[in-house]
Amino acid sequence: MIEKASIKTTKKSDGTMAFLLALALYMFSPFTLISTMGNMISDTAIQIRIGLDSIASGHLILDEIYSWHPDLIFTAHEAGWYVLLGAAYKALGIAGVIIVGAIFTYVTAFFCIKHSHKVANPFVGAIVMVLVPFMGGYPDYSVRPSCVSLCALAIFVYVYFGEFKDKAKYITFVVCCFALGWLHGGILPAFAAVMLLLAAIEAIYRNFKEMLWCLGSLVAGFLVSLLNPIGIRVWTFGLKQSAASDVWAFVDEWNPKTFTILEAVLILLLLIGFMVDDRVKKFEKRTITKLAIMCMFFVATCVYKRFMLQFSVMYLMIAPEELTLLVGWINENLTKIKKKPAISSRIYSLLAIICVLFTGVSGFLRSTEYFHYNSMQDIENMVAYDHDIIGFIKAKGYERPFNSFNTGSWLAFSGVPVHIDNRIDPYMSEYSGVDHIRGKIDVGSLDELDYIRSEYDCDAYILEVPAGYSYLVYEIETYAPDRYRVVYDNTVTSGDGNTSRRWLIIEPC
Repeated sequence: MIEKASIKTTKKSDGTMAFLLALALYMFSPFTLISTMGNMISDTAIQIRIGLDSIASGHLILDEIYSWHPDLIFTAHEAGWYVLLGAAYKALGIAGVIIVGAIFTYVTAFFCIKHSHKVANPFVGAIVMVLVPFMGGYPDYSVRPSCVSLCALAIFVYVYFGEFKDKAKYITFVVCCFALGWLHGGILPAFAAVMLLLAAIEAIYRNFKEMLWCLGSLVAGFLVSLLNPIGIRVWTFGLKQSAASDVWAFVDEWNPKTFTILEAVLILLLLIGFMVDDRVKKFEKRTITKLAIMCMFFVATCVYKRFMLQFSVMYLMIAPEELTLLVGWINENLTKIKKKPAISSRIYSLLAIICVLFTGVSGFLRSTEYFHYNSMQDIENMVAYDHDIIGFIKAKGYERPFNSFNTGSWLAFSGVPVHIDNRIDPYMSEYSGVDHIRGKIDVGSLDELDYIRSEYDCDAYILEVPAGYSYLVYEIETYAPDRYRVVYDNTVTSGDGNTSRRWLIIEPC
């Protein structure tokens, strides 16, 4: 077997863990990845709203859909998460929501690093840590429930491969299932698939007792996950959601992943690392299990892009060891460098201090640049959403406004009754019996405007279009001035100047 490729250090306790944690502090900081915060304008906005309203009412809101459509069915499969975000926003504003995301993100990173630290070269681990955010998955500071399920996955896999008491991994799985039932119920089928995979591997190795423990913990996890406000619906939600493939094709994260060159190279390097690992050739169970987990989430990512989150977390946890072996194989067979550079613990400590300083400085500079209100208005400024349009809408008192899919959750957060929001599922015939999705999520032409009017007789049409010329406005002014009028027209540019949107409100005559 190829030995661990390492850089010599003066002591076994060489400061590498401190360096890696400090690097994680910087690389996974919300201010390093501030561009992903703009996505809070979608799902997160309405999740905060539900949480705030739940706290105000004194009970969990499980059926409020914030839409003027009657009889919609909302599957609150993340009820605990809504309350958590609502409480964080109520106590600390948007900063509280960011802190919640940071806590789960850092805990996830900690368990990934702790798993790989003892078996991987620290600089290989550091390079992986730097590159993982470019894979487009983890971390994601839109602060959605996925940050909880990623944390649960990292903890479970860490315990599964760790040196713990025999049944600790099964207890951990059951506890995670209970937590996910409250915080991210829709992911439970995917989380259960991990345990099914582990049970299958135990069966392949003829460890039937362990296989039964896996299946038993799966049953126990299923049962405790039902101790949530909507019971079995947290399981059926995800299955029903995935079945509506034509609807989810509208949403980027539910489409197959198209890998960038960098992502493809990183994946290929990992596979080559497994290929040169003698433990794979010997069919050693621990290594085969890691390979199987990576393959499972890779296949899932090829079907649904959103599983890139899970794949990138497992990459952060598993890849450093295999890539370290790959570096060792290259050195043994190609470069043949015999003398390894020696780095003292002081160098690692210095690098750790530099990472901490960078984190502090970037946090201060970016917080003063992007955050002026400590509210959702800061997120609006990041993505060029028009804060002033909310006041105009409320002053007009619209009761049946049409809005596009991209703006629904933000409008609902601001107290505007919506046609549709980013959750999608309440507006699908598969859930509510009436379809408000297919052909009804946006308006880009006069014909589409007429179609929506014939379907819903809306009293206003709230639209966001690219800045500059609008063919729809031209059509209205040229062909339908007697049927429609533009009553609001404003162009907004994001705080960084990179994004501009034109905001329109069109009323029927």
